[in-house]
Amino acid sequence: MKLSKAQRLQVWNKSGGKCWYCGCDLPATGWHADHFLPVERKLKSERKNGYDRLVPTGEVNYPERENIDNLVPSCSACNILKGGNTAEDFRYLLERIKTSIFHHSIARAAKRFGFLEIKEQPIVFWYEKQEQNGGGE
Repeated sequence: MKLSKAQRLQVWNKSGGKCWYCGCDLPATGWHADHFLPVERKLKSERKNGYDRLVPTGEVNYPERENIDNLVPSCSACNILKGGNTAEDFRYLLERIKTSIFHHSIARAAKRFGFLEIKEQPIVFWYEKQEQNGGGE
């Protein structure tokens, strides 16, 4: 879905320039308009240079989700990591990453030397914090 400048501004304004997921300040350019409910792009198999790969067809499984109301502002890191997942699947992925980091020797050493603080707390997305606070920061 190609957005006009006015539509991108409309998506941006949903959060006042914050990433919908992590809450970081979004740059003026380079942020992503994420499908909150995934559209699930259709893929086809293509053979190139002797290798099979999946490439998008340009079609989606849920075309009704291809609208501005389903788009939220996201930093590129969150959107790329979220991929085609729902917010709950994204949370589950982040929980798995968090758990694996807690057990990594480099993270444990960084914690011992005081330059990494590991917080064992649930993952709450920025938009959820806004909902809990009644829409204000």
